[in-house]
Amino acid sequence: MYSTAEEKADYEGQITDTTTADAIDAMKYLTGEEKSDYKQQVADATTTDVIDVVVSVATAKKLGERKGLGDNRN
Repeated sequence: MYSTAEEKADYEGQITDTTTADAIDAMKYLTGEEKSDYKQQVADATTTDVIDVVVSVATAKKLGERKGLGDNRN
């Protein structure tokens, strides 16, 4: 399916970036500007560990915004 390990890594990176971008877009308590910033950070990430940190920060921000609005749902 893949000619080289590099092609496989490129494909897997595209899947991760797309899935992560969709998850960030689904965070309705983030502004469009915040979503764009987090998605750019994911695009610039060089490892999955960095992507995990970006998503964790975005999630914490989203949850903080919800609690600030009196919304206790997850």
